[in-house]
Amino acid sequence: MSTTTILRLEIPHHYYGYVILTTLLGHMVASMVCSAHVMKARKEYQVLYPNLYAVPGYHKHAEVFNRIQRGHQQMLESLTTFSLLTLIGGWHYPILCSVCALIHALGCVLYQRGYADMTVPVETARHSKGGGPLKYIALVGSLFATIRVAGTLNGWW
Repeated sequence: MSTTTILRLEIPHHYYGYVILTTLLGHMVASMVCSAHVMKARKEYQVLYPNLYAVPGYHKHAEVFNRIQRGHQQMLESLTTFSLLTLIGGWHYPILCSVCALIHALGCVLYQRGYADMTVPVETARHSKGGGPLKYIALVGSLFATIRVAGTLNGWW
């Protein structure tokens, strides 16, 4: 006789709705804000689709446009990992992960604004408006929560 075990996933805390709202909606708004800066720069610096970036030597304002675009692109590159960490970690730590999601979304916007600041050298620009450190603090918070959830599921503590 064989038995089948069906995995039932239960959300243990009623605050998990905040995790969903802050992670998904917060980053949707942040992405829209960053996208608006890219679209405005596309028009202003005449970087036409389908080009993701401006070609140096061909576009007169390649550096300024590429810095604006790079700030938004970095958000898109890291969003999947951050969202998964936050949605999983939020099972046991919903308030922590909700706060981390808000901080990360704000950090994404500030990261782009810092990167676009042509008065600051490119090596330090993304951190000049405080966005870089905010994003990393939020990432560590969500990573901690996810490790705690995984450890609990594995019976480590």
